[in-house]
Amino acid sequence: MMDSTVTENILGTSLVPTIMGVLVGKSYSNDKLDLLYVTTAVGITIATATSALSLQLRWMSKSRNQLTILTTATLTLSLIASIVSFHLVRHNFSPSRIYQLPENLRDQRISDSNDVFRYHFYTDFIPGFILFSQAQLCSLIIFDLMNRAKRNFALSEAFIVAQLVSGTYLIWALTTYSSLTDAGPFRVEQTTSILLNVGMIFCVLVFAPSYLLIKTSNSFMKYSTLVLGIFASYVVTQNTIRTAKIGDPFTWLVDYIFATHQRISLFSLWLSTLAACVSFSTSWSHMVGQTNSLVRKVFHLATCVVFISGYNQDLDFTAFAAGGMFILMAILETIRAWNLWPIGYQLERVCQSLRGRWDNRYLTLSHIYLLVGMMIPVWLIPSSESNKLVLSSGLISLGVGDTAAAVIGTFYGKSQISPKSKKTVEGLVGNILAMALFKQIWVGYSGFLDEFSFAMAAVLTAFAEATSLQCDNLVLPLVMILALEIF
Repeated sequence: MMDSTVTENILGTSLVPTIMGVLVGKSYSNDKLDLLYVTTAVGITIATATSALSLQLRWMSKSRNQLTILTTATLTLSLIASIVSFHLVRHNFSPSRIYQLPENLRDQRISDSNDVFRYHFYTDFIPGFILFSQAQLCSLIIFDLMNRAKRNFALSEAFIVAQLVSGTYLIWALTTYSSLTDAGPFRVEQTTSILLNVGMIFCVLVFAPSYLLIKTSNSFMKYSTLVLGIFASYVVTQNTIRTAKIGDPFTWLVDYIFATHQRISLFSLWLSTLAACVSFSTSWSHMVGQTNSLVRKVFHLATCVVFISGYNQDLDFTAFAAGGMFILMAILETIRAWNLWPIGYQLERVCQSLRGRWDNRYLTLSHIYLLVGMMIPVWLIPSSESNKLVLSSGLISLGVGDTAAAVIGTFYGKSQISPKSKKTVEGLVGNILAMALFKQIWVGYSGFLDEFSFAMAAVLTAFAEATSLQCDNLVLPLVMILALEIF
């Protein structure tokens, strides 16, 4: 019988591309396809296949020469697949929307072979090469996480992180190409564009070299890298908002946050929740100095407050705030890992008392995974999909189900599911019942077929939580999304 960890890794690596593939199929049947989303789905699928094949070749190759030959063949096939796939997507995108050619090719007749080559170079090769670069980035991230990161990454965890990061890069690269050449339609909202640009700048200038500088005692180099990232982000944001006739990004941000009374109330509530979490974390680290699963669920409840309030009042603003918070948390994690004065030591002290068994002093990611897991349905599902239940998958699976499983399992759990795990049957049952009860309160009764679909999704998600031996903050929302979309 196949080991449960192996099965979990195999299933986990395919969750993101499978979900996007299902959503693309549904959008195609409803004639609501978005070229950017379809291209991203195709890119992540190619990247996943390429990464899995590259890992397999590394394990199977018996010599360096054999590995070089096989790797070259894999890269060639990946490049061809990327170009051909985008060509097919562009031609079969949707009858109601036509792919817009770059500005220098519009209204030009193709008269000779040079014109044909130039035409396909701009329309197929460049976007295809962007897809190819995303596949290589995905493979590189997986290899670094599995072999160079000072933290034990499970295969499924490394794949999901690489898929999300490389997918974000793909969206940024395509929208940047579209803005430079006016090809497309690869378009995102201004707030999303700002987050993409700032995130990519920090990834290139700060996050990527962080593992190189983590052992360096030269604090000046670390401070310089961080300041460079902040300054570059400021300049790029200023350039992005130039159409809004606001020269200062801070002024734009204040105007955006305080544009409506709803956003003011949301921002105040979120600041209060954040202050309460910081106060709790600091007090716990000073008084107790150690953690358990039940204590960490306090942060699950805090994210529930954020999502519930944000969904009911302004979901787009909530998605933007969550993206900004993700970047901020990644910056703070870098400061903590580098132990930069004046808050690096304090951050390490708090994380030391609250980190899970998957984390260590080099990488503490559980709290970042929690934020991503709660918001991943909003970020992953296309804007044409407005199903409240599906968009709430992170809230239901992590904020409600996972928390209920921990509480009930801690106080009433007696029957262990597996000798390798402390999770109990009582926690599993409590997980399912809590999700079912919250669904009725949050969404209400929605018909027999929808109720059956949710029941199947809740059971599968609860079993995934109960049997998982890995950090499940990323996996559980994906399992629930896929189950809801299939059943």
